[in-house]
Amino acid sequence: MATPPAAGPVVTDSQVQAALWSTVPAALATEAGALIVIGLGALPGVVVGIVGVVVLHIALGQLAPASRTIRVALIVGGPPLRYGLLLIAIWYEWVVRGSGPLPALAAGLLLAVVVPMIGSVLAAPRDRPAGR
Repeated sequence: MATPPAAGPVVTDSQVQAALWSTVPAALATEAGALIVIGLGALPGVVVGIVGVVVLHIALGQLAPASRTIRVALIVGGPPLRYGLLLIAIWYEWVVRGSGPLPALAAGLLLAVVVPMIGSVLAAPRDRPAGR
């Protein structure tokens, strides 16, 4: 008879919560950027999204929230609301403001792709030499 495979590493609840919490800054910054696009325009919205992800990463990285807080943040920053706001922001910039497709789609792509990319780079674990 074959022996069963060795068990893999055990992942704790706190590790899962920390991994989920690391996704919150990019989601909230994207939503804030979309709201600013609606309120002030494409360029201020993109700036708020990019600066926001860095500021939120620094600020929220210092917190160790409860499980309920993480769940609420993930619901508020979840994909349906985030991408719904982005679509509304693109439409508003393009049609209501009359900026045309280029500024509207550029703002939408920057908020949908670049802001989360910055967030994932900031949240990535760093390899540090031993003793540092």
